[in-house]
Amino acid sequence: RRMKSKELEAFEKKFGYKPTPVAVAIDALAVFVNKDNPVQSLSLQEVDAIFSKNRKCGLSAQVTT
Repeated sequence: RRMKSKELEAFEKKFGYKPTPVAVAIDALAVFVNKDNPVQSLSLQEVDAIFSKNRKCGLSAQVTT
């Protein structure tokens, strides 16, 4: 997230210059499963297989419940 005005002011007051923003992520993804679903956990490779066609994370099989 971007720094809030008060955070910017506090930084400038402490260090004497404006901070340089550094983007570390573009977006976030949260995956939720219904409590009655038998799936207990998902790996990154399984989430990739669910949401993409090319499966760049390496899972070779489809994910089913």
